[in-house]
Amino acid sequence: MKACKYFGLHTSPFEGQPNPCFFCATAAHAETSATLQYAVHAGKVCTLVLGDSGSGKTLLGHVLARNAPAGTAVLWVHGIGQPDGRTEALVCPRGVAERSDSSALASIEKTELSQWIRASLPKSRPLLVLIDNADGLHEQGWEDLLSLVTRELCTPQRLSIVLFGIPALAETLAAPALVRLQRRVFRACRLSPLTCAEVHTYVQHRLRVAGSDGHEIFRPAALDLIHRLTDGNPALVNQLCDNALVDAFGDERTQIDAHDVLATVQAITAGMRCGLDQPSPVEGWRARPLLQGPSESCRVRAAAASSPKTSGLLRAMGAADRPHSIHPAATTRWRTVDSRLAEILSQMPETRARPRRLGIVPAISSLEPSAAR
Repeated sequence: MKACKYFGLHTSPFEGQPNPCFFCATAAHAETSATLQYAVHAGKVCTLVLGDSGSGKTLLGHVLARNAPAGTAVLWVHGIGQPDGRTEALVCPRGVAERSDSSALASIEKTELSQWIRASLPKSRPLLVLIDNADGLHEQGWEDLLSLVTRELCTPQRLSIVLFGIPALAETLAAPALVRLQRRVFRACRLSPLTCAEVHTYVQHRLRVAGSDGHEIFRPAALDLIHRLTDGNPALVNQLCDNALVDAFGDERTQIDAHDVLATVQAITAGMRCGLDQPSPVEGWRARPLLQGPSESCRVRAAAASSPKTSGLLRAMGAADRPHSIHPAATTRWRTVDSRLAEILSQMPETRARPRRLGIVPAISSLEPSAAR
């Protein structure tokens, strides 16, 4: 909180918790929000919202719940972490998303979805069911949703189900067992990443809502680099901007530039992110997305490339251009390959002639027996 006050803000603008007050109506998010509100008011049974992790799906759900018609019962179901054999749901009163006091938390009722259906479905008030992380919902959860859909045909209650999930959710819904739900899908909305201009708008909007007086905290070059590092993912933008504010507060800086963003990334990744020390980080450098997982393989390749005999061949084979994120299970295999390559080259005599150009063919041809030449 001290960092916020240092910049003249009354609250943290980049917290990870979804807060409808910070909703920024970029192109894809504004269109999706309008579609969801129409679907609820028109009584459309099912709507899909697809997007990568951190694209703002949960925030859209909170915005939709806040703007739901009066008297609507709002149920939240989280697909991840459901107990076996039953589906738990949270019955949330309107406006609870904007409040963080104990009374707001006490007003949330936890129930089992199937029991709630039997007890409350005959009532005539509208029902809005928000399924967050629907791609992780187990079989029992889908059966409970189908029960909702089929009962809706026999009751006067208006039902709207919104499924939030990663793009793989579309494949899940293609299963023959969910054909009853497929036929009631009104529309599938896709949340695309923020463009560079939208990242500028997004960051400035959140600062303004948090109480900024218009002082330029993030310079344009810093925001350009943040877009490149995060690929326009709102959650990663929040993470990077929040850390950058803390670092600036610690250094008693009032502005954040591109080199400050690079230092913040190094602090987040504990120095394991390769390639951040490239010259001209903003102009002419295409950065990879931020936080793509452990980069132990980078250190293994760097150690192997330090040998004079292996550096040329590794560069020729494109080792420097491999993705920074390699599955942990592949780390051992890369270490074995690199060490074996270094061992083979160390046992070979020096080549008599330097290749005319650096490439994979000259590098491999140098390994052929002298008789073949």
